[in-house]
Amino acid sequence: MREFINELKKYATPVNTAIIILNIVVIIAQAILDEVWGGERFTYTFSLAWWKVFDEKQYYRLLTYMFLHAGFSHIFNNMIVLGFVGSTAERMMGSFRYAVAYISSGLVAGLASCAYNRWCWGQASEAGGYYNYSLGASGAVFGAVGALIFIVIINRGRVAGITLRQLILFLILSVYAGLTSTGIDNAAHIAGVLFGFVSAAILYNRQGGYA
Repeated sequence: MREFINELKKYATPVNTAIIILNIVVIIAQAILDEVWGGERFTYTFSLAWWKVFDEKQYYRLLTYMFLHAGFSHIFNNMIVLGFVGSTAERMMGSFRYAVAYISSGLVAGLASCAYNRWCWGQASEAGGYYNYSLGASGAVFGAVGALIFIVIINRGRVAGITLRQLILFLILSVYAGLTSTGIDNAAHIAGVLFGFVSAAILYNRQGGYA
C-alpha cells in the first residue's frame, strides 16, 4: 500500500493536480449549466471563437476555452495525458515555471487557432462554414508535451523513464490523428507544442527543483 501511495505521489504534483481538478469541476458545472440554461449557452459563452476574440474583443475566451471540454471522453483523454506528462514536466521545471509554461502555451495555442480559422474564413466562400467554436485543454497539454521534449533533449534523451523517442512517437500519432479526423484543432495542437518547447527553453533550470 505504501508503495502504491508513493507511486501515486509521483503523479500528484501540486499545480498539475490542481489543473486536473479544476478541469473536472468545470466540466461538471458545464454539464449542469448547459442543461439549466439550455442550448449549450454556457459552453458557447466561454469557448474559443475567432470572431468573438478579434472582432468583439472577448479576450477572456483565450483563457476559459482551455478548461472546457466536449464531453467526458474528451476530458478523460486530455487529463490522462496531462497526468503523466504534466507531472513529470512540473517536477523537472518547478511548480511556478510549469504553471507559466502551461497557461502561456494554452493562450498561444488559442491565438493560433483564432488566427488560422480567421484566415480560413477569409479564403473560403460564404458557404465555407468556418464560423466554428473550439474548446479543450489539448493546446495547453501539448504545451506540456513540448516542454518535456525540450527537457528530455537537454538531459540527453531520457527523463523519469520517458524517452525522446516515446514523446516523438506520441506527437506523430497525435498529429496524424488530427489530420485524418474531423473536429480536431490542429493549429492549437501545433502551436501549443512549439510554444511549450520554447517556454521550457526559457524557463527550465537544470539545477533547480520546485520553484
